[in-house]
Amino acid sequence: SKYEEIYPPDAHDFAYTTADTYSVRQVLRMEQLLLRILSFDLAAPTFTQFLRFYAQSLSTPAQVVSLAMYLGELTLLDGQRYLSIVPSILSAAALGLASLISGHEWPLALEELTGYSFEILQPCVSALHITHTGKQKMHSAFKTYQSPRYVAYEVIGYIYFVTTINV
Repeated sequence: SKYEEIYPPDAHDFAYTTADTYSVRQVLRMEQLLLRILSFDLAAPTFTQFLRFYAQSLSTPAQVVSLAMYLGELTLLDGQRYLSIVPSILSAAALGLASLISGHEWPLALEELTGYSFEILQPCVSALHITHTGKQKMHSAFKTYQSPRYVAYEVIGYIYFVTTINV
Protein backbone atom coordinates (compact mmCIF):
# COMPACT_ATOMS: atom_id res chain seq x y z
CA SER A 1 0.00 0.00 0.00
CA LYS A 2 1.01 3.62 -0.45
CA TYR A 3 2.09 6.04 2.23
CA GLU A 4 1.47 9.17 0.24
CA GLU A 5 -1.33 9.67 -2.25
CA ILE A 6 -0.23 11.59 -5.33
CA TYR A 7 -3.77 12.62 -6.22
CA PRO A 8 -5.69 12.47 -2.93
CA PRO A 9 -9.47 12.33 -3.18
CA ASP A 10 -11.37 15.43 -2.20
CA ALA A 11 -13.28 15.36 1.09
CA HIS A 12 -16.48 15.64 -0.96
CA ASP A 13 -15.64 12.28 -2.56
CA PHE A 14 -15.38 10.65 0.87
CA ALA A 15 -18.69 12.15 1.95
CA TYR A 16 -20.27 10.88 -1.28
CA THR A 17 -18.81 7.40 -0.64
CA THR A 18 -20.73 7.30 2.64
CA ALA A 19 -23.94 7.96 0.66
CA ASP A 20 -23.90 11.39 2.29
CA THR A 21 -24.35 9.79 5.70
CA TYR A 22 -21.54 12.09 6.84
CA SER A 23 -21.01 15.68 5.78
CA VAL A 24 -17.69 16.96 4.43
CA ARG A 25 -17.16 18.70 7.75
CA GLN A 26 -17.70 15.43 9.65
CA VAL A 27 -15.29 13.58 7.36
CA LEU A 28 -12.61 16.21 7.93
CA ARG A 29 -13.26 16.18 11.67
CA MET A 30 -12.81 12.39 11.76
CA GLU A 31 -9.56 12.72 9.82
CA GLN A 32 -8.30 15.23 12.40
CA LEU A 33 -9.33 12.92 15.24
CA LEU A 34 -7.55 9.91 13.72
CA LEU A 35 -4.39 11.91 13.11
CA ARG A 36 -4.42 13.17 16.68
CA ILE A 37 -4.92 9.64 18.06
CA LEU A 38 -2.02 8.42 15.91
CA SER A 39 0.07 11.42 17.03
CA PHE A 40 0.47 12.21 13.33
CA ASP A 41 2.86 9.23 13.20
CA LEU A 42 1.74 7.67 9.94
CA ALA A 43 4.99 6.23 8.62
CA ALA A 44 8.73 6.50 8.84
CA PRO A 45 10.32 8.86 6.31
CA THR A 46 11.78 7.12 3.29
CA PHE A 47 14.82 7.53 1.07
CA THR A 48 12.66 9.29 -1.52
CA GLN A 49 11.16 11.74 0.96
CA PHE A 50 14.58 12.75 2.25
CA LEU A 51 15.99 12.99 -1.27
CA ARG A 52 13.13 15.24 -2.41
CA PHE A 53 13.61 17.49 0.60
CA TYR A 54 17.39 17.72 0.18
CA ALA A 55 17.19 18.26 -3.57
CA GLN A 56 14.56 20.97 -3.28
CA SER A 57 16.38 22.73 -0.44
CA LEU A 58 19.65 22.73 -2.40
CA SER A 59 18.07 23.57 -5.79
CA THR A 60 19.67 20.44 -7.21
CA PRO A 61 19.51 19.97 -11.01
CA ALA A 62 16.88 17.45 -12.12
CA GLN A 63 19.54 15.30 -13.79
CA VAL A 64 21.36 14.87 -10.47
CA VAL A 65 18.11 14.08 -8.64
CA SER A 66 17.17 11.40 -11.20
CA LEU A 67 20.61 9.86 -10.92
CA ALA A 68 20.37 9.87 -7.11
CA MET A 69 16.99 8.11 -7.39
CA TYR A 70 18.62 5.51 -9.64
CA LEU A 71 21.41 4.99 -7.12
CA GLY A 72 18.77 4.56 -4.42
CA GLU A 73 17.05 1.87 -6.45
CA LEU A 74 20.36 0.08 -6.92
CA THR A 75 20.54 -0.40 -3.14
CA LEU A 76 17.77 -2.95 -3.58
CA LEU A 77 20.37 -5.23 -5.20
CA ASP A 78 22.28 -5.55 -1.96
CA GLY A 79 19.72 -5.10 0.77
CA GLN A 80 21.90 -6.53 3.53
CA ARG A 81 24.56 -3.88 2.97
CA TYR A 82 22.06 -1.01 3.16
CA LEU A 83 19.55 -2.18 5.79
CA SER A 84 21.57 -0.69 8.63
CA ILE A 85 21.87 2.73 6.94
CA VAL A 86 19.15 5.20 7.84
CA PRO A 87 17.29 6.74 4.88
CA SER A 88 18.52 10.26 5.63
CA ILE A 89 22.17 9.19 5.32
CA LEU A 90 21.51 6.99 2.29
CA SER A 91 19.74 9.78 0.41
CA ALA A 92 22.39 12.37 1.32
CA ALA A 93 25.14 10.01 0.14
CA ALA A 94 23.25 9.24 -3.09
CA LEU A 95 22.75 12.93 -3.78
CA GLY A 96 26.42 13.68 -3.19
CA LEU A 97 27.61 10.78 -5.35
CA ALA A 98 25.14 11.69 -8.11
CA SER A 99 26.55 15.22 -8.07
CA LEU A 100 30.08 13.87 -8.52
CA ILE A 101 29.10 11.45 -11.29
CA SER A 102 27.26 14.26 -13.08
CA GLY A 103 30.42 16.35 -13.15
CA HIS A 104 29.40 18.70 -10.35
CA GLU A 105 31.27 19.26 -7.13
CA TRP A 106 30.23 17.77 -3.81
CA PRO A 107 27.33 19.95 -2.54
CA LEU A 108 28.94 21.72 0.42
CA ALA A 109 25.57 22.93 1.72
CA LEU A 110 24.56 19.27 2.13
CA GLU A 111 26.38 19.09 5.48
CA GLU A 112 24.67 22.20 6.77
CA LEU A 113 21.27 20.93 5.64
CA THR A 114 21.62 17.34 6.87
CA GLY A 115 24.07 17.66 9.74
CA TYR A 116 26.15 14.87 8.16
CA SER A 117 29.77 15.61 7.34
CA PHE A 118 31.45 13.99 4.35
CA GLU A 119 33.35 11.78 6.81
CA ILE A 120 30.04 10.40 8.11
CA LEU A 121 28.67 9.90 4.58
CA GLN A 122 31.88 8.53 3.06
CA PRO A 123 31.33 4.82 3.94
CA CYS A 124 27.85 4.99 2.41
CA VAL A 125 29.12 6.88 -0.66
CA SER A 126 31.78 4.20 -1.14
CA ALA A 127 29.21 1.42 -0.80
CA LEU A 128 26.92 3.11 -3.33
CA HIS A 129 29.84 3.54 -5.70
CA ILE A 130 30.74 -0.15 -5.40
CA THR A 131 27.11 -1.15 -5.98
CA HIS A 132 26.69 1.01 -9.08
CA THR A 133 30.00 -0.03 -10.65
CA GLY A 134 29.58 -3.70 -9.72
CA LYS A 135 28.88 -6.55 -12.10
CA GLN A 136 25.25 -7.04 -11.07
CA LYS A 137 22.90 -4.45 -12.56
CA MET A 138 19.25 -3.77 -11.99
CA HIS A 139 18.19 -3.82 -15.63
CA SER A 140 14.63 -2.62 -15.01
CA ALA A 141 15.88 0.44 -13.10
CA PHE A 142 18.49 1.05 -15.79
CA LYS A 143 15.82 1.01 -18.50
CA THR A 144 13.52 3.24 -16.46
CA TYR A 145 16.08 5.92 -15.74
CA GLN A 146 17.61 5.68 -19.22
CA SER A 147 14.43 7.07 -20.78
CA PRO A 148 14.21 10.81 -21.59
CA ARG A 149 11.35 11.10 -19.08
CA TYR A 150 13.99 10.93 -16.36
CA VAL A 151 16.48 13.69 -16.92
CA ALA A 152 19.41 11.46 -15.94
CA TYR A 153 19.27 9.40 -19.12
CA GLU A 154 22.49 10.89 -20.51
CA VAL A 155 24.38 10.18 -17.31
CA ILE A 156 22.89 6.73 -16.76
CA GLY A 157 24.43 5.52 -20.00
CA TYR A 158 27.71 7.05 -18.94
CA ILE A 159 27.93 5.48 -15.48
CA TYR A 160 28.24 2.01 -16.92
CA PHE A 161 31.64 3.08 -18.19
CA VAL A 162 32.73 4.74 -14.97
CA THR A 163 35.03 2.49 -13.01
CA THR A 164 36.60 4.79 -10.46
CA ILE A 165 35.65 7.98 -8.76
CA ASN A 166 37.83 9.29 -5.99
CA VAL A 167 35.36 8.98 -3.09
